[in-house]
Amino acid sequence: MAVPNANQKLTTMRQHICDRLDETGEFCRIEPQFKFEPLMFPNLKGNVSSLTRRLNQQRKRHIFAEKSEDGTEYLVVCNVNHYPTNDYRKKMLAAGAGNIHTCHILYRGHQGEGDEFFRQESAHGQNRWSTRHVGLQSGIEIIWMKQMERDLKAITLGLIPYYQSERTRIGPTIRLYKPEDVELEYHGHEFARDHTSEVMFQMVMQEEMERFSLRPFRFRDDEHKRRYQMMLAGNLGIRYEHAHLLKFARPVSRDEE
Repeated sequence: MAVPNANQKLTTMRQHICDRLDETGEFCRIEPQFKFEPLMFPNLKGNVSSLTRRLNQQRKRHIFAEKSEDGTEYLVVCNVNHYPTNDYRKKMLAAGAGNIHTCHILYRGHQGEGDEFFRQESAHGQNRWSTRHVGLQSGIEIIWMKQMERDLKAITLGLIPYYQSERTRIGPTIRLYKPEDVELEYHGHEFARDHTSEVMFQMVMQEEMERFSLRPFRFRDDEHKRRYQMMLAGNLGIRYEHAHLLKFARPVSRDEE
């Protein structure tokens, strides 16, 4: 069985998410590869053309959805491979300025398909996390994707959504994973010691969703929201006065009924 390329993965992932959102009956518009136009933002001040240009970068990853009930707008970004850090941060700020809630979903393959997770190996009685099971280019891609995972770990308060590709007897699903730090062992240097790495972490699955919808992030109160924005500004390297622009959404499970 041939391993699908990035475009094939993206097409399959995007279609699955569109189909599941359409099944909810909650959205009056669901458009993949949506192109934003300046006329959509008549009340915005400043350079609206620059804003739409940022929104339209990498639009093949996009799914634009509008809620029927209250008109809430969502931008789902399907990431099967690395998205340049500055680009997706600018996109999130531009979407927030346009009152659009962004939801990044990462692609997770499986063995033989370029699994984006580091593989745990046992060597000399120690657990190690390695990229030796993939080629050089795939290894580099994994490292770049780790940067997105670190950002999403902060954005989503520790629950990162993944599209799990289809396996034998198991259909594609959306899964929420919690990143947890792992102990790394360094050898060969007198100063080396065991420590918890901020870069390396393993993913622990928290929830699997065959049926799901989208909801904006909710905050307990204004103080909770302010602390969240301050934390994001520090983690994402943006100015605090711009942090209030960020608006995010998450996939939420829907009961069969």
